[in-house]
Amino acid sequence: MRHDMELVTAPTAQLVTLAEAKLHLRVTHLKEDALIAAQIAAVHDALDGYEGQLGRALAPQVWRLTLDGLPAKGYARLPLLPFVSVDEITYDDAADVAQTLAPSLYKVTRDEGFGCVAIALNAAWPAMRALRIKYTAGLDPAANPKGAARIKAAMLLLIGDLYENRSAQIEGRMIFANPAVQRLLEPLRVRSWR
Repeated sequence: MRHDMELVTAPTAQLVTLAEAKLHLRVTHLKEDALIAAQIAAVHDALDGYEGQLGRALAPQVWRLTLDGLPAKGYARLPLLPFVSVDEITYDDAADVAQTLAPSLYKVTRDEGFGCVAIALNAAWPAMRALRIKYTAGLDPAANPKGAARIKAAMLLLIGDLYENRSAQIEGRMIFANPAVQRLLEPLRVRSWR
């Protein structure tokens, strides 16, 4: 079954603040705040979201999953962790007119941290040509302090690397991946949402 993911509302916060990054970098002046803020954003974007290296939402954000219709198994698993809520489900009817699916027709559950939308007990869904599930996903550092701490530590290491190595690579000088970043992030990578 074909699916598409679309970011509806981008995160408004980042896991690492400018003050935290400057403390980690031991920068006390204001001259490079714009550079450091850009590096924070670049690292956040590289890790965050459906296409990010982690396959997780690092801050609350809204996504839309579009399917070609009702999945044959009777439920749809939402592909971004950590799941927060389903905001709206719409579908295109047989005449290709957009309709909103009544909340009484579906139930929302969790499966290994992923959100799942299924047909409610004793309910029948209308015939549909496309199904769109708008939902919120995002890390809550208070609910998962260990995971948030690991990601923040890896982000700070990556930001430090960008800050220290801003120039083009010099011939003969090898740049290696930071093994600490790999050890911090590897257990948090989403393997598969299906």
